[in-house]
Amino acid sequence: MIKLLPVEPIAVPNEPSVLDVLTAVVAILAFLLSVTALIWSIVAHNLNGHRVKAELAVLVKKPSTGMTLRNTRVAGFWLPRVTPPARVPFCTVHTEVTLRNKGRTAVNVERFVVIAGRKDVRNCWSIVLESDDFPKRLEPGASERYEFHIDDADKQAVRKSKRRYRVGAELGDGKIVASRKSYSVGRTRRGRAFLKSAIGQKLSAAT
Repeated sequence: MIKLLPVEPIAVPNEPSVLDVLTAVVAILAFLLSVTALIWSIVAHNLNGHRVKAELAVLVKKPSTGMTLRNTRVAGFWLPRVTPPARVPFCTVHTEVTLRNKGRTAVNVERFVVIAGRKDVRNCWSIVLESDDFPKRLEPGASERYEFHIDDADKQAVRKSKRRYRVGAELGDGKIVASRKSYSVGRTRRGRAFLKSAIGQKLSAAT
């Protein structure tokens, strides 16, 4: 004999009402608006303040002809044929730091520095002379360049037992900005390809 068991009714969920849908939409919109407001406040803060960027370059100058070679990294590399040694015959070799204020507020530049190691005051070496006019005012959209003998930068890295260094500046608010690019100290192989290249031979020639 087959015994039939009672079947329990299956609960069918109620469909969301129009009010529930509107409440969810309002909640999502409120969330998106709050995120947008947060992002805008961050962007506005960055735009209203100073945004100083530091750039590194290496210069080779030949005083007798006024010729100058300016070398920066290409695609993340220092090209060997245009990377000079610390000394080039009949030329002077310099490290150059360029500061650009990309913000909307002016800032004072207290000093330019060589940075060997972490971006910390203890690893910064001032490269300005007492005769230089500091602090310098860096207005929004303006830039400032400073150059010094590359031997001075190399010595700072060696003193800190570092193989590379960056350049930058100390600002009036105490912040230190540093170049993203770095440069190796004057090891023996640095500059060999440069001195053999056409531009290197032209610069190092007596005339």
